[in-house]
Amino acid sequence: MDTVKHVPDGAQQSSGDYSAASVDEAIRPAKTQSRNRAIVCSCDDNYIPHLATMLQTLVDTNDVSGIELYLITSGQKSSTERQLQQYLDKLGICCVYLRVDHGIFAGFPLSGHISHATYYRLAIPGLLPTHLTRALYIDVDTCVTGDLSRIWDLDLQGFALAAVRDPNQPEADKARLGIPADSGYLNAGVMLMNLEKLREAELISRSVQYLQHNLERVMWWDQDLLNVLLSDDWLELPPSGICCPSMMSL
Repeated sequence: MDTVKHVPDGAQQSSGDYSAASVDEAIRPAKTQSRNRAIVCSCDDNYIPHLATMLQTLVDTNDVSGIELYLITSGQKSSTERQLQQYLDKLGICCVYLRVDHGIFAGFPLSGHISHATYYRLAIPGLLPTHLTRALYIDVDTCVTGDLSRIWDLDLQGFALAAVRDPNQPEADKARLGIPADSGYLNAGVMLMNLEKLREAELISRSVQYLQHNLERVMWWDQDLLNVLLSDDWLELPPSGICCPSMMSL
């Protein structure tokens, strides 16, 4: 049976009227118990075909019997969700649906094809069941080309997350965001997340606070925000086994 998570309607904030406390309080974890490995994705209707492709590459390269997929959405059309569930059943993937009201990200910068769905990553620590201590986030436009256990079993060494360094970000981007020059810039397409530490990080409320004073600095949406908030708290992954469009071949 699908587990559905609804964010209270009262969580919606109007643009320019952020309330950091109420935003974080609006995120509640799903109530589910599982010993499976958690993989998290987020998308809206526009990216369902990409999600289907990514999941097929996951099935082709990994044993999915011990994997539980958590899919964060703002609510697909019922027909779309039925088709997606039929596809997941065919692949043998167990899915837990998590709903988030994108109104909590009102006023966050958007551009072109980038919707509020890109910010769902910031809500992951508060949405996932509290018994989970780690989860692997994978962008839906990613191709999995190898066994993910080498990432899943990684010793995080106390860091908030592990990710690949983005090779496309020049030093100017770190200067733009005020990130120390000796820090790397992570690519948020694939992240092994230390949920216990990230729950304490209060990513959404701290993002709100940063945007109130630095909105013009943000160019790459939630990825910029993650780099600002976790500039000294992430472990670099070796670039192999995963292919993301923005990073050519990893």
